[in-house]
Amino acid sequence: MKVVLVGHPFSPIGMGEQLVSLSSALSACYFPHKIFDVFPSLQNMNESEREWIKPILTTDINDADIRIFNINGDEVDDVINQLNKTGLNWESATNVIMPAWELSNYPIEWQEKLNMFDEIWAISNFVKKCMSKFFDGPVRHIGQACERRKGAIYSRKYFGLTDSAHIILGFFDESSYFTRKNPRALVQILDRLEDEIPEEDYQIVIKTKNFNKESSFSAKSHPKLKQISGNLTYDEITSLITASDTFVSLHRSEGLGRGGAEAALLGKSSVITGYSGVEDYINHPSVFPVNYKLVECQEGDYPHCIGQSWAEPDIEHAVRILIDLIKNSREIESDTYNGSENITNLGVGFKAISAITKIAETRSSGEIL
Repeated sequence: MKVVLVGHPFSPIGMGEQLVSLSSALSACYFPHKIFDVFPSLQNMNESEREWIKPILTTDINDADIRIFNINGDEVDDVINQLNKTGLNWESATNVIMPAWELSNYPIEWQEKLNMFDEIWAISNFVKKCMSKFFDGPVRHIGQACERRKGAIYSRKYFGLTDSAHIILGFFDESSYFTRKNPRALVQILDRLEDEIPEEDYQIVIKTKNFNKESSFSAKSHPKLKQISGNLTYDEITSLITASDTFVSLHRSEGLGRGGAEAALLGKSSVITGYSGVEDYINHPSVFPVNYKLVECQEGDYPHCIGQSWAEPDIEHAVRILIDLIKNSREIESDTYNGSENITNLGVGFKAISAITKIAETRSSGEIL
């Protein structure tokens, strides 16, 4: 059974990460597969960061029994048009799509694009529930592998972090949506921590990406707040997480919430809004879910969000969790976690192989997917 992953393997965007993580999961299970780069001329990251991909690249989109598209609904037309230029034979393989989405309902105008495919694979149960509302074919929960690859390690000193402090880390990509990611919550947390525990040794670090002077986010100047801007390498990001004690994401909704999962798998405390895709790994002993209430999305908050709801995280609850973590550091017994199949290489790999096996059985029986 020839399997080809289709998408943007050298892109630093979320869908590029997703394709690479699926490849890592299959490789961890020694499952052979190829990768097809839809727009190779648009590679926009240092290829050396994903050098290991090159031996499994293919330029033959039709040399496949199963094609797994790691793209979103709004990309389908452009991707198919590009593949048609390479002689795509759509009917020659089973076509699966693995889209990402962060709200509970998928945009109607994109639904028909996904209905072209034979199956949908979901990165979380939250996404599966969303897709199952309109898709007639199989919608399988696969998960997303969030283990980071080992590489060079950089110290706290390299990032200018305080050696003795309890480091609280948050991420914000300016190309994402400010209201959904909610990075300002970290500044609110700083204000409350200063009110409650001004004597404690902690530092809040906000890693921003695609940041410029017109940015929608601006952190105030404070001795316990550090902003790191610019595009860090993969190893630098891994090291920054490793150098931290606690990861915080008070998002309003996530398709999965990869940052929290990565931090948890690296043994770091992960304080995250307990809503949406993160529920797939919320029982991990490193994860501390923050209470929330559902509120209506407002126009302009996020594409296609009118009529939908998302979470408003409880800042005070997050502060209480963080005060406890700062005052009482603890060791995490990660081997007690029973939900690893949703976010680890082996777990996701086995689920993907199981889905591939079911497709192979259907194809061999002559059934129509």
